[in-house]
Amino acid sequence: MSKTTTGADPLDHEPVGPIACGPVTFADLLIRTKRHEMVPFQPNDVQGRYLDMIIPDWRSRLLTESDEWAGIGCGKREILLKARQFGFSTLILALFFIDTVNSANTKTVVIAHDSESTEGLFRIVRRFYDHLPAGKRPTTKYSNRRELLFKENGSSFSVMTAGTKTSGRSTTIDNLHCSEVAFWRNSEVLTGLLQAVTPDGNIFQETTANGEGNAYWEAYQAAKEPGSVFNARFFAWFDHAAYASIPPLEFTRTAEEVALGSEYGLTDAQLWWRRSKCAEPGMGNLFRQEYPANDIEAFKVSGAKYFTEWDETIHVIDPFEVPPGWRVLGALDWGYGSPYCFLLAAVDANANVYIIDESYGNRVPTVDQAKLVAELLQRWSIEPRGFELAADPAMWASKTTMEGGGYADIDPFEKLAMNCVRANNARLHGWMNLRKYLCEPGKLRVFRGRCPNLVRTIPIMVHDPIRVEDLNSDLEDHAVDALRYLLQQQPLPKRPGERHALLGAPRFLQQMRTKTYL
Repeated sequence: MSKTTTGADPLDHEPVGPIACGPVTFADLLIRTKRHEMVPFQPNDVQGRYLDMIIPDWRSRLLTESDEWAGIGCGKREILLKARQFGFSTLILALFFIDTVNSANTKTVVIAHDSESTEGLFRIVRRFYDHLPAGKRPTTKYSNRRELLFKENGSSFSVMTAGTKTSGRSTTIDNLHCSEVAFWRNSEVLTGLLQAVTPDGNIFQETTANGEGNAYWEAYQAAKEPGSVFNARFFAWFDHAAYASIPPLEFTRTAEEVALGSEYGLTDAQLWWRRSKCAEPGMGNLFRQEYPANDIEAFKVSGAKYFTEWDETIHVIDPFEVPPGWRVLGALDWGYGSPYCFLLAAVDANANVYIIDESYGNRVPTVDQAKLVAELLQRWSIEPRGFELAADPAMWASKTTMEGGGYADIDPFEKLAMNCVRANNARLHGWMNLRKYLCEPGKLRVFRGRCPNLVRTIPIMVHDPIRVEDLNSDLEDHAVDALRYLLQQQPLPKRPGERHALLGAPRFLQQMRTKTYL
């Protein structure tokens, strides 16, 4: 497609000429593989599926040579949410590079979220150019670290960083690629860029999620509404055929895998790949963030992590025999439609807390929850009256049965002679206390293998998008709520000069307070 740019572009006066040996295609672009091999760009299966959505005849346009360049189309407005490592950034760069080289007077601008990514994206573009066949490589009037200006056709390709309010605003743009836009620090950059794109220009916003409540989250939700000028696209991890591996003969699905397989139609090969990926160091708890299964999950499990102090290599230890005489504590976050969690802790003479066991389940009747907790105590030879159980204060609320009698969710626990007390439910103070425990060397440890749901969910907690000091309660926060109740039974003393719940908070919170973080 031919475009006419406006404004004071430095190449407006240059002659425009055709590509000497036919248009550039995907086959002319070389990419570097993870094995550091140079190979022609060939869309993978998930990239091909996306191309089918936006350019149905892409195989005839982009894979084969013809005497005349047909273009990639005009006026595309795409907002793309994805799992990691699908190669969508490379795909969009390839699309725009081909269009820029093959079309006259075309200005393409790519904006990355930080300088390191900017350099990486431009290296891909520069590699495309440097390895073009000699007869198809246009002469550059000049090129610098992040820009190519082509002499023959008057087109240009620039890669910038979203670091200032003026990035890309001073020109007319035909192709705009916003990379990892959910992580841009200033939404005004995007607002200005969108105004600079011509009506028939193309805009692609692609990113992994960065939590709810930010500008990208709002834009994605708006794109899902009927009549939006943008198309919201989501690709789950299992949309990529490469994310599958042959399972061993003895492979048996866990209960969680049975549920996932039923919900999404996953094969054993996909579930084995998922299990293997979760087993990688540091990945297990982050899988849903890096490889979401749906767009709701993508936003809810990503974002600014709440417990930045958590380090599994430090806070999780091998179990040991608890010496007699240590104080025993328990805490319960009640639930039925959502999971319940009971945590059992032992406290040594120095007030160091060890989380030694848990009981966790979903849709378990209250009476059965009480029995399961009693059985756990019995395994540890703990008398129900021999410890204090801090329970969710809502469990004392009186309810009415069909017969008219009143009852409360705490009743089954008290009937089993458990010493139940209302937990301190001061959320902000409780989270601050928990984080202080995580910061203080040796104050909080969790027994490996005994508390899998606590260890699994602590790392995926993020800040509430509205009340940023708080934790996002839409997440699977039942284990951390129980831990908060438990530690509130013996809160750590205030630090010198401590005044509010932001003490010791990560830089994210301080930036939110000064409105410098988006």
